[in-house]
Amino acid sequence: MNPKPDWLRKPLRLSPEVLRLRREIGNLGLATVCESARCPNLGECYCAGIATFLILGELCTRDCAFCAVGHGPPTEPDADEGVRIARFIRAHCLRFAVITSVT
Repeated sequence: MNPKPDWLRKPLRLSPEVLRLRREIGNLGLATVCESARCPNLGECYCAGIATFLILGELCTRDCAFCAVGHGPPTEPDADEGVRIARFIRAHCLRFAVITSVT
């Protein structure tokens, strides 16, 4: 597989606010598709009050070549995960929150 051309690459916008949100999400033990899939729009979405949370762990049982999400056996569900996500959404007044899971 050839590397992508420079004109197709998009730099991450990592403002202090985005870095703070990333750190807080990690400290709460939460995962986002934004981080797990290495989305280049992460900074834009976080600044706009948008986040896509990844529930039931960060590992997918599939290994799709196009996806950057890690793969492996599933982990045990975390009973408090939903509560932590809801608290984060409320505390940061997110405009949109998508909740999805790996396969």
